[in-house]
Amino acid sequence: MKELLRYVSIATIVLCLANLANAFHEDDVGETRPPHVDVNVGGSANISCLINPNRFDDPCKLTFINQLTGQHVPDKDILVVNSSYIVYMFHSEREQSLRLLCKCDGDAIAESTIYVGTPPRDVNQFNCRSFDFEYMVCNFTQPENAVLTQYNLTYYINSPDYETPAYCNFDMKPLVVCNITAEHSYRPQVEEYHFKVHSINALGSYKQEFTINNLNVMVPARPGQDFHIIKLTTDSMDAIWSMPKYDSYTPNKHRGLQWEVLLQPDGFAVENISSQVRVMRVDGGCKLSLTELPYAHYSYELRLRVKVRTAVAGEDMWSQTFKYRFRTKPRVPDRPPRTDNGGFYINPLETEVRLYWEQLEKWEENGDNFTYIIRALEKAVNGQTRAPRRRQLEANFAIFEWHNNLHYTFEISSSNHMGESSTANVITIYPQTSRLAKHHTPHSIHNVYHETNRSYTLTWLPPQAQEGLQNYTVYWCYSKLAMPTDCRGSIHFRQVSSKTQRFATEPQSAEHDHSLTLAVSANYIDYNTGMHWTSCSVDVNADFEPMEPEILSISATELRVQWSSKTVCPSILSGYNLTYCEVANTPDTDSITPPSVESGLFEPFSSVKTVPAERAACVSDPTIITIDKNWNKYNITGLKPFTLYRLEMFMFSNVKAGKPNDQLLVRTLEAAPSPPRQLQVTELTNTSAKITWLAPSEANGYIRQYIVKLNNNEFVVNASRLDYADEISFVLENLTSFTSYKVFVIAVTRYKSNHSNDIHFTTYMSAPSKMAHSETITSNNKVQLKWFRPSQPGGRVDYYEVAG
Repeated sequence: MKELLRYVSIATIVLCLANLANAFHEDDVGETRPPHVDVNVGGSANISCLINPNRFDDPCKLTFINQLTGQHVPDKDILVVNSSYIVYMFHSEREQSLRLLCKCDGDAIAESTIYVGTPPRDVNQFNCRSFDFEYMVCNFTQPENAVLTQYNLTYYINSPDYETPAYCNFDMKPLVVCNITAEHSYRPQVEEYHFKVHSINALGSYKQEFTINNLNVMVPARPGQDFHIIKLTTDSMDAIWSMPKYDSYTPNKHRGLQWEVLLQPDGFAVENISSQVRVMRVDGGCKLSLTELPYAHYSYELRLRVKVRTAVAGEDMWSQTFKYRFRTKPRVPDRPPRTDNGGFYINPLETEVRLYWEQLEKWEENGDNFTYIIRALEKAVNGQTRAPRRRQLEANFAIFEWHNNLHYTFEISSSNHMGESSTANVITIYPQTSRLAKHHTPHSIHNVYHETNRSYTLTWLPPQAQEGLQNYTVYWCYSKLAMPTDCRGSIHFRQVSSKTQRFATEPQSAEHDHSLTLAVSANYIDYNTGMHWTSCSVDVNADFEPMEPEILSISATELRVQWSSKTVCPSILSGYNLTYCEVANTPDTDSITPPSVESGLFEPFSSVKTVPAERAACVSDPTIITIDKNWNKYNITGLKPFTLYRLEMFMFSNVKAGKPNDQLLVRTLEAAPSPPRQLQVTELTNTSAKITWLAPSEANGYIRQYIVKLNNNEFVVNASRLDYADEISFVLENLTSFTSYKVFVIAVTRYKSNHSNDIHFTTYMSAPSKMAHSETITSNNKVQLKWFRPSQPGGRVDYYEVAG
């Protein structure tokens, strides 16, 4: 039935518009009907598009485009009446806005808008504020609605028959702000206002009512008019100010004002003291008394604000804040600076002593021209006293001349322009001797920084003397660049038990992260060696720099490794790792040129040269040695002579290891080689012998020569000229025939080896040498011959031939 009525309605519109089609002016392109329509959610609307057929020579396709999406409307929702007339049948179940453009092929014809919304609804967040009985401002938020809605605000006080319009500003949509001033009949003493919000749009109208209590939304003016102090002391302040409308805020005992009183000493957090003080009503205004102010001659900022006690909840109900700065009266300092009996440092030359104390804070100075007064007394062994000469006085330390055999007393007090503190603190320094001080001094003092919470940990080992040790005092301060015994600002200290050797500072915040230097003193009943500072501090997670060890050959079986630890703070150092291994001789590793042995010159082989070892491979498992952190050298023993070793080192802490140094190669020194082997005679004549032998199994260096011992004679064989270094031969010449010989060989590096096996041999026989002299004696028909034996018989002489 609905569809039938819909199409009947469409038919009626079509008939009417068809008649209108004939009414186009000849210049008109076409139009859409209606140009705008407001539709309730769930409602429908029909938008028609007609073109002037006289303006188009050829037929065109008519369609609607949703300009917000750029899409064509569905064809099923379009009724085509004829080639110059279509109807879009629109239905919507939600709030929205549409802009429909009718087009004839690519030509735009006309546009219609559809707003789908609701009748007026409740406005949101209706609030009002009155300001010091001068005017009222109300505001509310318009609800979202696609259908244009108008809002008007009226109010009445006694009778709804007499409504007054409020002036409203709609420029800050959806917020609407309305002002009610004296010219718009604002009445400050009226307690209740009744408001009506009138809403109207094409789909309906609506009215809302609100009642506002004027006093409960009243925001007072900023207090402090004609504010002035009537009484001021070192710890109190009384002030008064005017408040002309005070009575208007207190019409009965149930009403009244609530005060907020804030006080902030310079450098401190703001403190709310509202519950500790009372703002009293006086003639023509108010009075405030502040007592028990903590600091004399110090600046404070007072902040006052006020609201109606029965006001609605909200920070905006408070008045603007009144601020006033004042300073209390001065007085003498309340106390001397804090000191500790170990709060002194004796310089390395033992010529002066530096005293430290914890400075008073700025708020404790109590006056101008603040300083510290030190009364020093020097007592000799004979009981005579005098005042030692002061060399320097600063806000946080003082320096005096010092002698190790004298007794000193220092009294330190505080002073300002009003006078000196009534008490003083004392530092006593007893006579010091090197032996006594050594036994009473903590040692191995280390300072470690923890980046995770920005704190420091100081550790130390107890002194040798334990008798009479009462406790330790730990000192800390902001460090001064390049001056480890000086402080930037005041020093602070705390005593800890004699049973502990560790102290951790409080974590620092990121915005107050400062570098700290720390010291410790050992406190005895009648003795103290003063403060002992750490030389450095470092983050416990800091990375170690690669080491630069120096490696020296000190013997054929021993290497010395030595290094410096100046680049690392001992606070985090736990020890050293030394790794070494034997390395084979290769062209990559053996880069040392053999020495010359010309003319029998003995030149030691250079074995202390270190060379890079990136490609040097170990021939056996490396040996790893852990070395104590207090050492700076180490001897590696039990090594092979004249052997290449690869070494590397790194430092390590409890949490991480450092990067190893670049690997180094070093060769041990030479030693005596093992004896030559398998000495034998291979060729023999009556005047010569050829001997051969094998090189030593352990050269232990560069074999420069061999010494051949033949009976009492000695021959030198230059090893550098040998064609074959492993199997060596040598010819013994000019030997005597048929003679026994003993021969052995010695190998020589820088040192001589034991001799090889002995070889005994006899040369072959030969013709005897010519007899040197003969004599003939003739007697009695006899001839007697005499001769000497041949000097070189060349063998065993069996007989002589005599010829006549």
